[in-house]
Amino acid sequence: MRHVSTFFLVMATLIVAGVVAGSFKHDSRSMQPALRVSGPRPRPQARSARSWQERSFAKALVLSPATGAPLLRPLSLKEDRSGDLLALDWSDAGVRRFTAAGQPRAAYHLPAGVRGGNPEDFDVDSGGNVWICYHDAGTVVELEPGGRPQQTWHLANSPHRILAPGAGRLVVFAADAGSNLFYRYSEQGEMLGGFGRLLEGDAQDPLTLDGDVARDGTGGFVYAALHTGLLASYTLDGALRFLVQTIDRVKLPTIVTATGASRKVAAGSPFAALTVSVAGDEIYVLVDAPAFQGSPSRALDVYSNRDGSYLYSFHAPEQTSFALVAGDHMYTIQDAVITRWRMQPAAAPMPPPGPRQALLDRSQAQPDRGKIEPDRGLRTELRR
Repeated sequence: MRHVSTFFLVMATLIVAGVVAGSFKHDSRSMQPALRVSGPRPRPQARSARSWQERSFAKALVLSPATGAPLLRPLSLKEDRSGDLLALDWSDAGVRRFTAAGQPRAAYHLPAGVRGGNPEDFDVDSGGNVWICYHDAGTVVELEPGGRPQQTWHLANSPHRILAPGAGRLVVFAADAGSNLFYRYSEQGEMLGGFGRLLEGDAQDPLTLDGDVARDGTGGFVYAALHTGLLASYTLDGALRFLVQTIDRVKLPTIVTATGASRKVAAGSPFAALTVSVAGDEIYVLVDAPAFQGSPSRALDVYSNRDGSYLYSFHAPEQTSFALVAGDHMYTIQDAVITRWRMQPAAAPMPPPGPRQALLDRSQAQPDRGKIEPDRGLRTELRR
């Protein structure tokens, strides 16, 4: 009798194991290992909690379909030296230029007959030329300020972010798995080398290390990782200026592999950064924040552009999916609406929260990732 019971117990175990295995047939999850760096270790921040220095905002400009602006789905923004605002419109597969007063000035698209798809990122150089990268086709196009195409390249790497500082150099954040995050190109499309080896082994993955980039005003750029809580500054030649942890300490995200070996970051993975911009001596990182005045909120964590040290934080004026700080004003995107805000100087620091309040703040942070994850993240499924 004991043998019969044992037999049925074994059979039941095998059946349950088969059901469980079958349930993961089309969606397997690989937990990323603990953060193991390759090279210099990221410096932790001296503070363990945010220091709030709230700012007041006043609307100075609103661009939306309701105001007559030709916008469908704006994802990111740049302001050039003349004060013009440029917006990457994902659904329009191009970039729009507006005057400081909000009047449409020019539109930038791929030349006719060139394969590209929807754009991932763009930059504007010191001469006003616009550079757009199209990840799916590995295409980069350069256009004159008036919109006429100058040259089109098909790069060896799939470009996800792009920096066009001029002086014969171009830097792209590549969406291909490999040893480097960034690759340097000449303005003729010739690869000059790569850099940005941050993590060891399989953790050095474009999904794990997906991030945003911004020129830092000193001839280099800043990189903020979306999921890993890293903030780095590089020269355009690839020299690392600093590597620090952000104020939010997060675990590496879980990578999901579905049918056909397509890969993506698991839904619900925490964000340590959403966008990054630089103004003067300060780096502004848009983050999810605890509820503020009874509503879900976003905030900007401010770091030193000199060494990456955390300085202070303030709440954004709305639940924005993108934030660009440019001097005394800031741009935000909410749905298809772009707003320019005048910013008042930071108020006196608020007292730091006690341990219990700090834990409560973290537990109340409810990120609205519905607009973030499909927009600025590496949404294209990667295949092995």
